[in-house]
Amino acid sequence: SSRRRHTRLQGDWSSDVCSSDLEKMYHGDGWYADGYYRQFDYYVPWAMQTYLLIAAKWRGGEFQRTIHERAAQFAQDYAWYFDSEGRHIPYGRSLTYRFSAAAFWSTAAWCEVPGIDPVQCREIAARNIAFFLNQPIFDEADRVTTGFAYPNSRINEGYISYASPYWCGKAFLLLALPEEHPVWHNKTPHPDLLPAPRGEKESKSVSLSLPGERVGVRGRVAQKHLSIPNLIITRSASGRNVTLYNGGAHHPFDLGSFAAKYGKFAYSSHFGFNLPDDTGASFDNMICLSLDGKRWSHRIRFEICPNQGDWLVSRHQPFPEFPDTIITTALRVVGPWHFRVHRLRLDREFIVREGGMPVACATDQPLTLTLSPQAERGNTEVASFSPSDGEKVRMRGLPVGCFRGDNGASGIWCRKGAGQPVRLGPFDDLNVLYRRVFVPALEARLPAGIHESVSACFADVVESPRPQDSVIPELNLERLDDGPLNIVTGAGRTWP
Repeated sequence: SSRRRHTRLQGDWSSDVCSSDLEKMYHGDGWYADGYYRQFDYYVPWAMQTYLLIAAKWRGGEFQRTIHERAAQFAQDYAWYFDSEGRHIPYGRSLTYRFSAAAFWSTAAWCEVPGIDPVQCREIAARNIAFFLNQPIFDEADRVTTGFAYPNSRINEGYISYASPYWCGKAFLLLALPEEHPVWHNKTPHPDLLPAPRGEKESKSVSLSLPGERVGVRGRVAQKHLSIPNLIITRSASGRNVTLYNGGAHHPFDLGSFAAKYGKFAYSSHFGFNLPDDTGASFDNMICLSLDGKRWSHRIRFEICPNQGDWLVSRHQPFPEFPDTIITTALRVVGPWHFRVHRLRLDREFIVREGGMPVACATDQPLTLTLSPQAERGNTEVASFSPSDGEKVRMRGLPVGCFRGDNGASGIWCRKGAGQPVRLGPFDDLNVLYRRVFVPALEARLPAGIHESVSACFADVVESPRPQDSVIPELNLERLDDGPLNIVTGAGRTWP
């Protein structure tokens, strides 16, 4: 029976697999998309790459060489998705499969892919599995529940069942390797989960531009631009926080909270992200519009515009019923900071709300809000107070809000525009990592017309934001602001 199934699988592969429909989903540098759109999510490692590696092991020949080359290329990028504690960046759909994210590494070791270190495969897979096994993901009968870091059915898509979390079992393929295999030989932990990737750089200072202003940042953060999905990933000096900044991947359909899972500006392995509440709102790392403060828009199905230098540029239409309202955004990453420049073309008055990274707070006690401009010689004000005070604080004359919580510090600073700091939350059982979080945000009511705003967002495990001076370039978003959205898919099609 097993032999018949194997033979049938072999027979299904054409002699020229590279000319099949599957090849239309290949974009280069080892990256496939999960379909004909720009769906660069975890289905690439745990499905496309994993199953192709298994098929290549059986098929052999030129097909195997091609698949191995692509897997080795992909590994250079995919290693960036994991932090030093084994967590992968929660992003995209089917997150309830949890450590299925490690399936690629187990399969690459099992298939002995040239160019991928088997010890690195073991370390990433083992740490990823260990992280989840140390979370409360089991029920009273020791069955794996749906959710991510804790049982949470809100994360589920329509196709998820109670058996779905067991897709995580693919990560155990590593255990099929015999004791004498090289993957088990080196018992010393791998010194760094990351390979020496192409395009790596350290962010030591920032040169970001607003006319006539100077802003800077401290700290060393490893940073890489993934050119095919058009993402930027950073890794903090401690290795405990890995953040994905999305400038080129989205999903054209919505099978459950896809705006929150694909459309945010940033996703963090340490801070997680929030799912929408019962009103459909999910404000962290989003810019949202509302007419009445009850129904809020999200960034979804966005147009990917040509990058301006190292700024990721995109446009989106907040509400399909208001086609003349368009938001164009440029995003630049500098260390633990990222900067967002928005050009809002509004056809009517809207409430505008923009959020930073969510901050965990396990108790009912209010978080301490720490605002620390702390210029080099400590000659400016430093304020600490409870967010329940409702006090508005300004840093160097500009509104800023920053929370320090159980998992670190997060802040958002209005550098240009009408945004005023607000505390959002508490949000219970909405964050994929933490039971209770707060979100620092900026809010403004803007009339119809064209508006420009600039925000600086900070999130780090241990430090509070300390802006220092540095020089900065201008962006031209006006030329992108005309005409309908043009959402190009992976196969050269457009949406819808």
